[in-house]
Amino acid sequence: MNMLHHAPPIDKRRARSTASKQKIAEAAEQLVLRNGRSGLTTSALVEVAKVSERTIFNHFKKIDNALTFRVAQHLEPIIDSPPFPHDLTLKQVPVAITNHFHAAVDSPHVQEHLKKFIVLAAALSYEEFEGMTQEIMLTLGTICDRFCSSIDHAYLQLTVQQSLANALYTVNLLMGVLMGFAAFAQESEQNAACFSAEAKDLEIADIVPYIHRNIDQVASGTPRY
Repeated sequence: MNMLHHAPPIDKRRARSTASKQKIAEAAEQLVLRNGRSGLTTSALVEVAKVSERTIFNHFKKIDNALTFRVAQHLEPIIDSPPFPHDLTLKQVPVAITNHFHAAVDSPHVQEHLKKFIVLAAALSYEEFEGMTQEIMLTLGTICDRFCSSIDHAYLQLTVQQSLANALYTVNLLMGVLMGFAAFAQESEQNAACFSAEAKDLEIADIVPYIHRNIDQVASGTPRY
């Protein structure tokens, strides 16, 4: 009872835990940007994040998960900004989802994180990034689920079928954003070179039109209800 009395409030413990997880993820990113995937070791994470090894594995089952978590953080702003409108008719919701992605990609804040995503991905070899693909896809699903859940709470009249259609559509739109990078790279060798070690010099504005084009292609399958 005495121990409980002196324990920090739950909110403070949660905030401290969140801060630790964030420090570990940021440290993982720093290490990979500095030395590639080979630089991401447990001992290096302990040193850079200034946390114990136990703390690292309390938050992440393996150190690669810290990197996946950081990759996801650079993609989450796509769904967080701008706020989704709450005053639409149901028929307007699917088009509003499309418009949300277009507006997000034009946001300087989102563009900043998209560039960080590219720079981090470029620091990994093709095989290393491929090895993370499954976990990244699961993370993207979680991001989309959070976005669609907020829509479901705002529009309680949506049927289960309509909600599922929105969820599938949102995943496709997010994949369209990522495929915009591939479309840009495939256009020329010069563009492809932007995703090498010189990715930090990339002008994200050059890629934005390709992303918009992919969003529009996905929008040809906009749910109708």
